[in-house]
Amino acid sequence: MEKHVAEHTCGGCSDQSCPQCAERAGKGWSQGLRQLYDAVVREPLPESFNQLLRQLDQARHD
Repeated sequence: MEKHVAEHTCGGCSDQSCPQCAERAGKGWSQGLRQLYDAVVREPLPESFNQLLRQLDQARHD
């Protein structure tokens, strides 16, 4: 890894005060969070939860 220079044109020094490294870390974090959210959204509902929803719908119509 390169050390950053005064102009902050580093190649990944991982210095928390380096704007380029901070921006890179933020993009990685947000991308990981988006992937986690997308994976959760794609998960099917468990059958027990579907059954509970059906019971609630039926109770509302009765």
